[in-house]
Amino acid sequence: MVKKVANGKTVSLAYRLTDDKGNELDRADEQDPFSYTHGAGEIVPGLEAALDNAAVGEKKKVTVPAKEGYGEPDPALRFYLRREVFPPDTTIEPGMVFASSGNDDGDEATFRVVAAEGERVLVDGNHPLAGQTLVFDVTVLSVDEEPSNA
Repeated sequence: MVKKVANGKTVSLAYRLTDDKGNELDRADEQDPFSYTHGAGEIVPGLEAALDNAAVGEKKKVTVPAKEGYGEPDPALRFYLRREVFPPDTTIEPGMVFASSGNDDGDEATFRVVAAEGERVLVDGNHPLAGQTLVFDVTVLSVDEEPSNA
């Protein structure tokens, strides 16, 4: 009996992720596969939907538009902070990532530094792949009945 991807099953994948111009963004191979629980929202919705009912060994090329991937960028998540809110001994440079728990519910948000301009630091809380079309070349390596404890 061929095992198929279904909600609640642990799925292992090999994949190559590129943007719509063919630039490689990420990969996982058979020696170091990516595993997730199908239906648990652990991968982008467009890829999860495309893998529903896929069989072990099946290969797919899946194009995921931004709205089914990491969403469109939210302009409200891109703003300036005063340099003084960072620890004084911290070197602030583009690409730096930091977490902030400035909201009332205690949840942390992750931000990237876009630019450091004197006493102002431009930060962005959008996922780095927000707004991008994603292209997955994926192979289903295994499907297990029980979720992993990873």
